Amino acid sequence: MARNFFNIYVKTSSTVSAELLTEKLSDVRVVTEALKNQKVSYQAYPLTDWHLKSKFEGGKNTGGKIEYIILFVVVGILVVVMAVINLINMSTARATLRAKEIGIRKVTGALRSTIAAQFMGESFLMVFVSFVLSVLLTQLALPFFSGLIQQPIGFNLFSGMIPIYVLGFLLLISFVAGIYPSLVMSSFQPIRILKSQLTSSASGSQGFRKTLLVIQLSVSIVIIIFSGVLYQQLEFITNKNLGFNRSNVIRVEPTFRLLKKFDIFKSELAKNGSIVSVGAANQNPLNAAGANTGVTWPGKSEDLRISFRTIGCTYDFPETMGLKIIEGNNFRMQKVDTVRTEALVSQEAVKLMGLKNPIGEEIKIGQITCVIIGVVNDFHTASLHEALLPAILFRQHIEAVSALYVAYKPGTTKQSLEALTNVYKMFEPDYTMKYWFQDETFDELYKTEIVASRLVLLFTVIALSIAIIGIVGLATFNTLRKTKEIGIRRVFGASVTQALTVLASEFFLVLVLAMLVGMPVAWYAADQWLQGFAYHATMPWWIFGATCVSVVALIIVAICLQAMRTIQTSPTKMLRSE
Repeated sequence: MARNFFNIYVKTSSTVSAELLTEKLSDVRVVTEALKNQKVSYQAYPLTDWHLKSKFEGGKNTGGKIEYIILFVVVGILVVVMAVINLINMSTARATLRAKEIGIRKVTGALRSTIAAQFMGESFLMVFVSFVLSVLLTQLALPFFSGLIQQPIGFNLFSGMIPIYVLGFLLLISFVAGIYPSLVMSSFQPIRILKSQLTSSASGSQGFRKTLLVIQLSVSIVIIIFSGVLYQQLEFITNKNLGFNRSNVIRVEPTFRLLKKFDIFKSELAKNGSIVSVGAANQNPLNAAGANTGVTWPGKSEDLRISFRTIGCTYDFPETMGLKIIEGNNFRMQKVDTVRTEALVSQEAVKLMGLKNPIGEEIKIGQITCVIIGVVNDFHTASLHEALLPAILFRQHIEAVSALYVAYKPGTTKQSLEALTNVYKMFEPDYTMKYWFQDETFDELYKTEIVASRLVLLFTVIALSIAIIGIVGLATFNTLRKTKEIGIRRVFGASVTQALTVLASEFFLVLVLAMLVGMPVAWYAADQWLQGFAYHATMPWWIFGATCVSVVALIIVAICLQAMRTIQTSPTKMLRSE
C-alpha cells in the first residue's frame, strides 16, 4: 500500500468542535500503536477555515490567505492614520486664521468646553461627509475589485453588525482627528488674540506637527518599500527555473475512450509540425498532490520516514515536460511491466536514499516494485511556498493517468490548439475538450500574490497622494509663516536657491527621522513576508535607496511649487503684507 496522504472530509451528525473531534480521532482504536510508531496522527480542521487558513507546518496551522487579509487591513489602517494626521496638521497649522473668531466668542462668554465641542462637531461632520463619499466610491469600485480578484463582491452597509462597526469607526476617527485641534484652539487667550499677539506656537506645537509628519512619511516609506519587495518576489517566481517546461504545454482532461486509443491519438497529433511531444501522467508536476512516505529502498531503516512526490506516467512524459536525464537512461518505449516497472528518480531522491550507484537498484512504492533506470534533474512539484521534495517517476498504465500533456513549438499556440481540438474530435465527437495551459495553471498557483501586488500598488498610490497633500499643505503654511523672513533675506541679497533652502531645512530633520524609522520597519515586514516562501529573492537593497531618493525629490518638488510664487514676489510687497 502506497502511503499517499489525502484530505479526508468528515460530516458529523451534530455540531462538534474540531478539538473534540481531534481527540476522538486520537483514540487508540483509530491511531494504533503501529501507527504511533510511524508518527502518524489525525487532526480535524473546520472546512469553513480552510479557504483562508490552509497553510500548515509541522502539523500546525501557520496561516494562509488570511495573512493577506491582515496585510490589507493593516495597510488600510495606516492609510486612514495618514489621512487623520493630515487633518490634525492642517487644522492646527491654520488655527491662526480662526483666532479672532475664537477670541470674540470667548469675550462674549463662550466657555472653552463649548468651543472644543464645536470643533469636535466640525471634525465629525467632515469625517461623516468623507464617509458618505467613500461609500459611493466603494459602490463604483466594486466591479473593478470583483474583476481584480475574479470573485463577486457584495456590499451591504446595513447587514448584521456592520452599522454598529461603522458608527464606532466614525466616532473613533472623529475623536482622534478632532481632539488635539479642538484642545489647542479652545485654549487661545482672548486678550492676546485681540491684540494680535498670538504666536505660531500657540496654534499647536511645531514639534508635535513634525512628529506626525515623521509618522506619515515613515508609513509611506514602509508601504513603498514593501510594494517594491513584493513585485521583486513575483518577478523571481516568474523567472524561477522549476526544472521542467511550463511554457508551451497544454494539459488535456482525457476520457476513458481516448485513453484506450492513446497511441493512435499521439500518432495523429504528430502529423502536425507544431506538436513536439505528447505524454500522460497521474499528477500535474506544477501542483502534485499528496506526499508519499511509503517508499522503501535497500538500506532504509525502519523508523526513517521521508516524503516523496511519486508520479505515475507514460514513457514519453519526461521528454514532454523537458526533464533532463543526468545519469542512466530515459523510459523505454515498451509495455508497462506490472510486476517490476521502471522508475526515474530525482537527484534529491538519490541523495536522501543514500544510493551511491542508483542505476539498477530496486525500490518499492507501496507494493509497486520499480527498478531505477535513470536519474533526472530536481524539479519543483508545488508552489515555491513549499520546499522541493524528492521525486520519483514510474511507468504506469495509460488507463490510470489523469491528464494528457501536449508540448508544442513556441509561437504556434493557435495552430497547435486547433490541431489538438481537431484530433480530439476525431476520437471524442460527442464531448467538448477540456484543456488548460500550464502557464495559466502556474499563474493560478500565485493568484493571491498577484492580486496582493496590485492592491498594495493601489494602496501605495493612495498613501503617496495623502503624504504629498500633507507635505504641500505644511509647505504652504511654512511659506506663509516665513514670508517676512524671506522678504528680509531677499532685501539683503539672498538668492532664490538660498530662500528655498531656508524652507526646505524645515523638512530635512523630518525626512531623516522618517527614513530612520521607516526603513527598518519596512525591512522587517518585507523579510517576514519573504520567509513565507521556501524560495525567494534576496532583499533588493536598491529599493531602499530608490525610495529615499524618490521621497526627497517629491518633497523638494512640493516645496518649490508652493514657495516659488512667494519667493519671486517683490521683497517690498512681502514686507508690507500683514
